[in-house]
Parts: sequence; C-alpha cells; structure tokens
Amino acid sequence: MSYNKDLNDTERVHLLRGYIGAILDATRNGSNIRGYFVWSFVDVYEFLFGYRWVYGLYHVNFEDKEEDTQVICTLVLQFPQGEGKRVLD
Repeated sequence: MSYNKDLNDTERVHLLRGYIGAILDATRNGSNIRGYFVWSFVDVYEFLFGYRWVYGLYHVNFEDKEEDTQVICTLVLQFPQGEGKRVLD
C-alpha cells in the first residue's frame, strides 16, 4: 500500500472496512472481541520507509502543526453509532 497525502484516502477506508467487517463476522460467529485499535491516532513518521510515509486518523502538517481530519477518521468515529456504512458507500 502506498501512502496517500489526500485527506480522502479511500484505499485505507476500504482496508479498514474489511477489517471491521471481519471483526463483525467473528463476533456474530461467537468470538469474544473486546476491542479494535487503529494505528495511529495522529500522523506519525514510518521509520521503516525512511520517514517518508506518515499516516493517521488525523493528518498533521509538521511545519505549521495544523491538523485535518481524514475521511478514515469519520468512519472510525461514526462506526460505533451505526453510521459507518454511510461513510463507506
């Protein structure tokens, strides 16, 4: 997967949708799921790729410290309220 600086990062939204769907399937089949964590809350540098990739639920501009909500953050925030499907479609 390549890093996409676009705040509307649909590739990661679809990946997360798959993960959450698998968790829902496992729960419906009797698995005892206690939680799910998304890495990372805010943009972090990925040292394995020479600090060129940054990713998170919130995009942080490290020059002026401004932060913007990415569409994937909207999915994560709305999912527990049952509204996540709207973000994904």
